[in-house]
Amino acid sequence: MTENPTTGPAPLAGVKVVDLSKILAGPYATMSFADLGADVTKVEHPEGGDPTRMWGPPFVGDDATYYLAVNRGKKSVTLDLKSEEGQRIVHRMLEDADVVVENFKPGSGLQKIFDYRALSERHPHLVVLHISAFGDEGPLSDQPGYDMVAQAAGGLMSLTGEPGGAPMKSGYAMGDLGAALFGVIGVLAALVERGRTGRGQYVTTSLFECQLAMHVNWATNFFATRHARMRWGPHTRISRRTRLIPRATATSSSRSATTGCGTTCARRWDVRSWRRTRGSCATVTASRTVTRSNRCSPKCSRRTPSNIGAACSRRTQCPSRRSGISTRSTATRTPPRSA
Repeated sequence: MTENPTTGPAPLAGVKVVDLSKILAGPYATMSFADLGADVTKVEHPEGGDPTRMWGPPFVGDDATYYLAVNRGKKSVTLDLKSEEGQRIVHRMLEDADVVVENFKPGSGLQKIFDYRALSERHPHLVVLHISAFGDEGPLSDQPGYDMVAQAAGGLMSLTGEPGGAPMKSGYAMGDLGAALFGVIGVLAALVERGRTGRGQYVTTSLFECQLAMHVNWATNFFATRHARMRWGPHTRISRRTRLIPRATATSSSRSATTGCGTTCARRWDVRSWRRTRGSCATVTASRTVTRSNRCSPKCSRRTPSNIGAACSRRTQCPSRRSGISTRSTATRTPPRSA
């Protein structure tokens, strides 16, 4: 791995990236490539450049800190991409480039000029990353959009804020940043594939689609139960039927404090509650191993999780005993302790 003495490892050293994007998602992705050692050239319009240069205050010199936050480590050139000369220069840059990143508005003149089909035909080695608001397919594919629209449409705002409150945007631009990171992953995979086949790839991601992808357990919870989850604000009192991890935020006279417990604080009633709904034997077994006392009841004579239900002095309090679930394990058993 190539290493820069001032910045450390540079796994993308020698990779050339042409950045035709603007605002946040595309520039954040190309900045990530630059951080990994790639040679990134940002193309900006001669009149004003990237709009975020003026998205201040605050400013450092002539540029807003917003622009500076996502454009470090890049070279910059100014070209009018709508002019024939500008397009000719860009294609000359793409001849020896490895990656091009763009987020042109769907249906715009520039999106048609730099369509990936035309780019792939002219530069078959090129990896093209296209970032949009709603993706290449579907009823909203031709619509533009910003981060807040993606957070609302993708459901993030329905999970953020206090219960009963209005939908709330997250503090970070999770739509833009999520799309950027998914795009980076896709480009890195495409470069590996090109190493095997010699041909470039078309990689596409969108602000909306990445919001759906990052629902993760919230999505599986819904598909398993068909119940939409409530918002989880910092002061929300956690129901024993919905979460295994207790956490909350409290405010004193001088400051606020947030506390959160890991899985070792899981309670027996969480396991029983889940077992009564959708839990499986494997779920119960795994959950029982992280109870606070490592016993199946307060007066259990065996402490080892592998013995749950095997030797319990109060069988009525052992959920695995009541349900007839076998939780035997090959783990070494611990001798009984005196009551």
